Parts: sequence; structure tokens; C-alpha cells
Amino acid sequence: AGPLAVMFPIPPEARNLVAGAVAGGVAATAVTPVDVIKTRLQIASAATGGSRGSSIAVARSIIAEDGVAGLFSGLGPRLARIPFYTSITLATFEGIKDSFLRGQIPSAAVGVAAAALVGKREL
Repeated sequence: AGPLAVMFPIPPEARNLVAGAVAGGVAATAVTPVDVIKTRLQIASAATGGSRGSSIAVARSIIAEDGVAGLFSGLGPRLARIPFYTSITLATFEGIKDSFLRGQIPSAAVGVAAAALVGKREL
């Protein structure tokens, strides 16, 4: 561990929360332009009865009308939601995984829970 880790020890749970939030924020930012283009294509398809342009044409249209920032339309609300979701998901997953690895959760319980979640009828 480096000097910062010694001076400012961070519990693993907090690291997992921060890692999840950062990963979610980066992922949301990276996919927003594609999502904006997809949404515009869906709107165009609904408005024209199935006819729509290409993704490249839609991207060029958005950039011509709104600049590159138009490709990131809706990023604010997405960043208000996704980092919280991903941080909680990652921290929960890591907590359950660590409990399982320490033997605090019997493997049979994990199997039954997994089967229930995926809807498996036979165990």
C-alpha cells in the first residue's frame, strides 16, 4: 500500500461504491451519443412509417443543428441516475461474493437463490 493508503485508509466497501459510480459515469458518457442517435432513428421511423436514414446521416444532422454537444443530449439526467445504480450494484455484488468466499453463505443457498432468480424449475 502506498503512503496515501496508509494516511487515508478507505474501507473496501467505500472503494467499491466509488469504483461503481465512476465506472457507471464513464460508461453512461461513452454510450450517450449512440443512444441519442438510436432514439432519433426510432422517432424518425415512427414518424415516417418505417423509413429512416442511416446512423451516420443522423449523427451529421445532430452535429449540424446542435453541435457535438447535441450528441450528449440527456447526459445530465443519466449521470444523476446511473452512477448511483452502478455503485450500489457493484458494492452489493462484491459484498455477497466476499461473504460467499469466506463461507458465510452456504453454496446450496447460492444455488437455490440463483435458480429462483433465473426461473429454473428443477434443482
